Amino acid sequence: MRLSRALFIARKDIAYTLKDKTTLAWLILMPALFFYFIGTATGGFGGGGSDAPDNIAISVPADAGFLSGQLALRLSDSGFNVVTFAADNLEVPVSGGEQDVAFDGYCRRLVIPAGLTRSVQDGDGALLDYSTCTDELNAQFDEVRVQRAVYTTLADIIAASVAGGLNETNIAALNAIERVVTLEVRPAGKKREIPTGFQQAVPGTMVMFTLLVLLTSGAITLYLERTRGVLRRLASAPLSRGEIVFGKWMGKMFLAVIQIGIAMVMGSLLFKVNWQPDFLMIVALLLAWAGACTSFAIVLGSVGRTEGQVSGIGVLSSMLLGGLGGCWWPIEIAPAWMQQLASLLPTGWTMNGLHRLMSFEAGALSALPELMLLVATTAIAGIFAVKSFRFE
Repeated sequence: MRLSRALFIARKDIAYTLKDKTTLAWLILMPALFFYFIGTATGGFGGGGSDAPDNIAISVPADAGFLSGQLALRLSDSGFNVVTFAADNLEVPVSGGEQDVAFDGYCRRLVIPAGLTRSVQDGDGALLDYSTCTDELNAQFDEVRVQRAVYTTLADIIAASVAGGLNETNIAALNAIERVVTLEVRPAGKKREIPTGFQQAVPGTMVMFTLLVLLTSGAITLYLERTRGVLRRLASAPLSRGEIVFGKWMGKMFLAVIQIGIAMVMGSLLFKVNWQPDFLMIVALLLAWAGACTSFAIVLGSVGRTEGQVSGIGVLSSMLLGGLGGCWWPIEIAPAWMQQLASLLPTGWTMNGLHRLMSFEAGALSALPELMLLVATTAIAGIFAVKSFRFE
């Protein structure tokens, strides 16, 4: 088999495919739209609104008394960055926040009632109003931290009352006492941040669109060449079957590489996606995925009986594999059974490897199992592609 002949077929194949305006739209325009809309929609999976992850804004009435300061101290001890607002001016923070962010601009908000200290001193109690816009998992964690701060403040109130009365002096003296028991906290391992926003949407959409374009434009082009007699004319040319099949495979592979390249450049320039620190391994993983998609396309284009059948199978399987494999949302937030299912799918292998390399920074070797699985899939599907390839 002469490689130059196969490359000639590949060049002609990709040139013919790129003449189709619909294919160009799915290569360039549609991915950009999906990047934007899916990235914007999935940006909330990690929680947070317009503020930093640990900010909490508190509204303090003028007559709240010294207990509002004690509560703010305990919130700070619970890991929050406390941003204080005067209740009669919720537009500009008194301390701890950006001057151009109003009280309503913070995702976590705590409203302290008027006369807090006086009500507690009189034994009437007080009701705090806490609200959040974070996702369910983060909201539960934040609620635990807020409750810890409130209960610690309550313990301070009891201790100060026993020590001689609930007043500012006794509270200050209580805060000055060195803690007898302290808790040392340190991470047991590297924290894994679930990718959200464009860091999830761009790789996920790219993986799905690569499969979609190959199983539609790539496979349909091969089907039409078969039904219109183009492949029969190639068969009569002084070319071996291996040269023709490999040339068609490389032509579809070039299409996949173009799709991935455009998506990566677009993701970097328009959506600030970080492809580091293991860029070369990411490229290797995506090339293996492109090879698998190419082999799938050759098989589908060879066995499809009608253009509608090829198109329908291509679209349906791409959407199904994309959704179940974690291309639409981070698979880490899905139920356990769905994560296990994703681990059996080529899209799941690709997304899992990309998450390890891009978001978890687990090192290049961490994605080696997924790379080997994709290479094996490319080889097995390639064998089926060669055996199923027909000239008519």
